[in-house]
This record gives sequence, structure tokens and C-alpha cells, in this order.
Amino acid sequence: MTQLFEREDNYNATPHYTPLDKPRFSDTEIQITNDDTPDNVFIINNVVEANRPLNYLQNAIVDRNNKVIVYGATIHAYLCINALLEFRIRPENIIFVEPFPYENPNKTRVPVFDNVYVDKTVIQILESLKIKVYRSFYFKSWSVTVDNLITHADFLSYSDYLNLECDALFYFGKVGVNMSTFIAIHKSGLAYDAGIVIDHEFRTLDPHVYAAGPCTRYHKRYYADSKSHKYYESSELGEKLGIRIRKQLDPLFVEANSPFTYRWSQDYMVKPDAAAEKSVTSLNKTGVLHGSDFARPEMALMSLTKPTVMYCVLPGGLKYLEVRSPGKKIPHHYVQSLEYNGYVFETFKSGYFKLHLNKDMIVDGITCLSQGKFSLENFKHIYGRPASELNNLHLRYMTNQLDNFFEFFRASWAFFLYHDHADDLFAMIKQLFPKGQNKGLTVKEALCEVGMRLTDSTSTVKKMDQKMVIQANFAKSPHIEAVTDFVIDWLSQHDVLLPMYLQPGQTVLYDRVLDTAHPVVKRRRTLPQMLF
Repeated sequence: MTQLFEREDNYNATPHYTPLDKPRFSDTEIQITNDDTPDNVFIINNVVEANRPLNYLQNAIVDRNNKVIVYGATIHAYLCINALLEFRIRPENIIFVEPFPYENPNKTRVPVFDNVYVDKTVIQILESLKIKVYRSFYFKSWSVTVDNLITHADFLSYSDYLNLECDALFYFGKVGVNMSTFIAIHKSGLAYDAGIVIDHEFRTLDPHVYAAGPCTRYHKRYYADSKSHKYYESSELGEKLGIRIRKQLDPLFVEANSPFTYRWSQDYMVKPDAAAEKSVTSLNKTGVLHGSDFARPEMALMSLTKPTVMYCVLPGGLKYLEVRSPGKKIPHHYVQSLEYNGYVFETFKSGYFKLHLNKDMIVDGITCLSQGKFSLENFKHIYGRPASELNNLHLRYMTNQLDNFFEFFRASWAFFLYHDHADDLFAMIKQLFPKGQNKGLTVKEALCEVGMRLTDSTSTVKKMDQKMVIQANFAKSPHIEAVTDFVIDWLSQHDVLLPMYLQPGQTVLYDRVLDTAHPVVKRRRTLPQMLF
């Protein structure tokens, strides 16, 4: 028996085998801060910090064959490589270490570009430039000299080890908080939990101090880690924060509600039962948020709707544009596996252009990659537009009449979409009354009535029949004349920036040109056909 017990003890003392594809993960992940980094390790957060490595490279590395390491799995790492190439650093001297997938196996594995075609193109560009790339390696340590300069950096994967010589390291990995900043936050009486703790109104523990942006984090009572500010557009956050502060400074300030709202009929409202109303009322406590532990209805997080826009130049002169819905990035293949995920339209002429439309045929995702000399920034205005407003692109694409989105959206018809007041145009059209009337249903209210009629129909065949009847009746509606007159007047006011559209005073000249030119076949499409 004694031998059996000793044998069992020896077996338990032997470390168990850990498969390489399921490594043990520790929450104590290495974090680097700006406090104690060597002089040739650069963490770039702003323009001032970007100028320092450029001066260092100009004085120390340009004339020699020293190695430069770029570490990170973010879009900024690729932008850093492009900046080094433009700074005349030889591609053979650049080493790119990408720590993807993440060390934590439980973390969602979303690539930088989240697109197979973009990933393949960028990889081919890096290979053609002869830039050395190491993937799935993670930073562990570095060797520092007496002069506070690193000479080597160590990286470890699940099956290999690297000891790379370098004269400069650009670090875009996990960054810890600056110690002086951390001390200042705590001495100010503010809470810090992987970010400055705020509530639904951007208030910190000090009700007179507000904070917003990627340096913040919602209080844990909200269970809103997926709603962190780093997943949303900074300009919209600044606008919301400005409104909150103005309310405190100006008691008479009242936030204007959108005038284009539509109230649904009470028949379409879901009425809660008495028990549900009682539970909601019991949670509606009064008092300061910081002294209450109840999740009150007024504690709901504000809605942020502006899309996230990324426009940059990648290595090799590739122009890249990504416009996506606000919020945490979700893997593309997972989105497409969901029911009612929408449609994906892709073209490969003049570059790569992908549009994602939801089930209502509204653009909610744009990806562009091209080496053309034209700018891609204007294409961000396509986001949120229905396919009918985009010259019925869904019909053209599905009938194989559209194979180049770059050429399609750079045509003269689309220029009004890129105007600064295009949103105002669509907003004002929605509140137009029928021509010659000051009362009645606006355009938006009339379209909502149409939508409710279609909602009542359960059969697809009935919906199509009703849609045809409604479209025929809407063509004779006085709303059409009001919309036509308003659009013509709007184009006349902006004819300096939009000279490609025919003005009413130019019709005589246009007819004269048509008479002298070769005959062309003109296809006329009515406005109701574009709306439906």
C-alpha cells in the first residue's frame, strides 16, 4: 500500500501536458507604459510623440543597415510601416511582428481588416516589398544597455522563440496607463477601473467632472463593456458631451428634438401587463445616481448612431476605407451566418469595393481598397442610404449591369450625395406637404402609412400586389410635384458646386445640343420608381 501511495503522489506531482493549441493564459499580460521605456522604444499616441521617432530615425538609422521592429495587431502598425517606407527606410530593414490571434483564447478573434481579400492583398504587398513578417509571436522582454537603449527584443510563440536585433521598436501592443496619470486620477477622487469610471451622463464620481472617449469605462452596474466609447465615433461622443455640459451651464437650454418623428398608431404598440408596469414603477427611484444601486429606466445609455470611419494609406500606396456600424466589431463570417443578415455586393475592377446592405436594402457597411489616384473619402457618404437613393444599385448589380462600384459612384449622378448639405436635403424632403397645401400628411408620414399597409399583409404575393397598386397611386400624388420642385430649387441654389445637373434655364441650350449631336436613346424613370 505504501508503494501505491508514493506512486500516486509522484503522478500528481508531474505537470500535466498542455496542448499548444490550448495554452494556459494569465491575466497578468505584459503592459508597457511611457514612464520607463528606453529611448528607442516608441509608443505613439499623438503627433508630438510621432515627431520624436522621426528625428531619432533621421539621426541614427537612415544611413545604416540597422533593423526596425514594428509590433502590434492594429491598423496603426500597418500605417507605421507605410510611414517608415515613406521615410526612406529600406524594406529589408523592417521587421513586422503581429501578435494575432491574441494570447487569450477566450477573446474574440477579429482580424485587423476582417476581410479575406484585403488581408491577402496586404500580405502580398508586404511580401513583394521583402518585409520580414512574423505572425502569432508575442512580446516577452528586451535587452537594455547602459545608455538606456534596447539592442535585442524577445518574442515567443506557442512553438518557437525569437531573439531579434533592433535599433528601434515601435510598440502597438497592449499599453498600460501612465503612472503619473494614474496617480493624478486617484488624487482627484476619481475611480479608475481599466478606464475612468463614468455613468450614463458621462459623469465621474465627482458630479462636476465629466469624461468621454476611449480612456473611460462605464460603471459595472451597467454591464456595458461592449458599449465602451472606444467602439464609437469620437466626434459624436464630443457632441453628446457638449450637450450635457451646456445643460449644466445654461439652465434655459433645451435640446431640440428631431422634427421628423412619426408617431405610430396605438394599435401597433405593445401594451405591458399590470405586473410589468408595477415592476418598472418600483425601480423608478429618485436621488443621485452615485448613491443608488437601482437600474432605473432613466439610466439607459444614450444611443450613438454615427458610423465608424477608417480612411488611411497602407504600405504599397494602397488606399483603404472602412465604414461600418457603430459598436464592437463582429467577425464578418459570423454576421453572414445569421438569419436576415442582408446582402453583400462586391466588385473587383479598379480595386476592391464591397457594400453590405441590411435586409431593408440600406447600406450599413463599406470596404474599399484601391491604388487609384482618386480619393476614397467621399464614399463614406454612401453609408445609411437606401439602394433606391443610390440609383437602384441593387437592381443593376443583380442583373449583371454593374461591375465597377468605383466608376459607378464617381459618375456625375452621385455628386449630390457628397455635398455638405445632402443630409439637409433628404431631411427637408421628408417634411414637405403636398403641393399647394399647408396641411395634411408630409412625405414621411405618407410613406409610413404605406409601410403599415404592407406590414398588415402576411402573404408575400399580397405584399407585391399592394406594392404595385401603391406605387401606381403614388405616381399621381401631389407629393411628387412638391418633391420635384424642391429638388430643382435646391440644385439651382448649389449650381456652383453641382454644375453637372441640368437647370431649368438650360433646357433650351440642352435641346439645341441634342439636335446637333448624334441621336441618343434616353430612358426616363419616374420618381416613384426610384422611391420604391
